Amino acid sequence: MYSEQAEKLTITKLFLGNANAYVVRAGNEAAIIDGGLGSWPERFSAALANSSGDSAEVRYIMVTHAHYDHVGSVRALKKAYPRALVVAHKNEAANLRAGLSPVPKGTMWFSRPISWLGCRIFRHCIHFNGFAVDVEVEDSLKSRLAGIEIEFFHTPGHTSGSLCLRVGEEAVFVGDSIFHVLPGCFYPPFADLPELLTASWQRIVATGARMIYPGHGRPISRKRFIAESGCS
Repeated sequence: MYSEQAEKLTITKLFLGNANAYVVRAGNEAAIIDGGLGSWPERFSAALANSSGDSAEVRYIMVTHAHYDHVGSVRALKKAYPRALVVAHKNEAANLRAGLSPVPKGTMWFSRPISWLGCRIFRHCIHFNGFAVDVEVEDSLKSRLAGIEIEFFHTPGHTSGSLCLRVGEEAVFVGDSIFHVLPGCFYPPFADLPELLTASWQRIVATGARMIYPGHGRPISRKRFIAESGCS
């Protein structure tokens, strides 16, 4: 776990299972992005506390997409913070309610056989405890977090309902729309609509946010992502 601060903003990354989740705190309000693999609500409660031990009010629990390795803690988090709004794209809402985690298509030589096996063998093993979505986003939804503008916006590609979150000019949380596990490699190894990824990357870059926070791998600056991906 690590934290970064920029003006009033504190960003904490949690590595849960095989995926990243994030806690964004601004003043006494917070947003949670994804829930990781498995249920780890205590990890979030620790991240929500400031240096004085005061916990922020969780206003949003955002789900970037309905895959089992990104939603593990969400049900427990909603129970712990009942006033928080669960936000997801409308295309993901039915799967999130049912606890279904569709196996995406492989986009690379090593991921294609994994996807094939997943569709035929493992698809019954990757269900999760479903939960209701409070706010279903279509294209874009703006709000505020302790005075900082935030925007939930649609980035189809990895799934049809992939959703990102921009927080001010500092950060954009992109789920699996961008991977950053290997240096210079950003293309998701799985994507149902790969033909839409380039446009979604352009939309992410167009936010102007300084740092990009992926669902897998390390954060990367917008400037470096543009230089290494060729996206502008």
